[in-house]
Amino acid sequence: MRHSGDRKYADLLSAVRIGQVSDDQVSLLKQQLIAKSRRATLPEITDKYQELADSDCNAEFHYVKSQQNSASKGAKRIQQDQ
Repeated sequence: MRHSGDRKYADLLSAVRIGQVSDDQVSLLKQQLIAKSRRATLPEITDKYQELADSDCNAEFHYVKSQQNSASKGAKRIQQDQ
């Protein structure tokens, strides 16, 4: 499970799954909104994504991204060798 290291997030997902989300969990979700009271624009979404990608709070993202980069470099080396 990707969320096993974050108990609060795991509990939130479980509550959503069974339809019993607490007021605290709703508040937590509202804190994560990119744009309040309207749909976020594409630039706002990409800025938030980049902010999260650059932060240390998203270690799993950095790990996955590093694995993708390694795989991509390996694929390029194979293509060059052929």
